[in-house]
Amino acid sequence: MATKSKYDIFISYRRVDSEGRTSGRDIARTIKLELEKRGYIVFFDYSEIKDNEFEDVILPAIHNSVVFIVVLSKDALLRCSNEKDWVRREIETAFNSGCKVIPVSPDRAFRGWPTELPDTLLALTKQ
Repeated sequence: MATKSKYDIFISYRRVDSEGRTSGRDIARTIKLELEKRGYIVFFDYSEIKDNEFEDVILPAIHNSVVFIVVLSKDALLRCSNEKDWVRREIETAFNSGCKVIPVSPDRAFRGWPTELPDTLLALTKQ
């Protein structure tokens, strides 16, 4: 992939689902490792930032990425009706910055689009 930005790929995921499972993080980590084996430069917040740096690091990293992968684990979008939700903010930033947005659900636990999905995220359902 020709890199026009700092990162080829940004991976977004829900850290913990409604039942306390970390499957989104675990899937994201596996995707990161596999992409890096193939030579891609990947932003994965779990290994790239420290506590309280979200605002200063995550949003600029999305702006500096070509592709945005959102991991659709179980409940990944459930809290996206909240304007301050980080997964929502990440997806909105990706759309606004012109990233190619790719939703993935490798574990097939994603239960479908929430009824309260905000208008700013509706394009995700067409990806």
